[in-house]
Amino acid sequence: MGDPLRFDAERLRILVERHLLFTGSDRARTLLDDWEVELTRFVKVMPRDYRRALLDMKAEQDAAKTVAAE
Repeated sequence: MGDPLRFDAERLRILVERHLLFTGSDRARTLLDDWEVELTRFVKVMPRDYRRALLDMKAEQDAAKTVAAE
């Protein structure tokens, strides 16, 4: 299945770039001009149960890898 959160930063950047393209937003340009710093200011918001489910899936994948390596 893979990590559903793996490409969040790339997806976010694409959204900001499209916003700039379609609106000419000065704020979008400012964000993109210093992307590495601005990226650290974003916070992902998700339901607690969804986050817990993702963590459980990750733990199961890690456990399966450990068993396979033995």
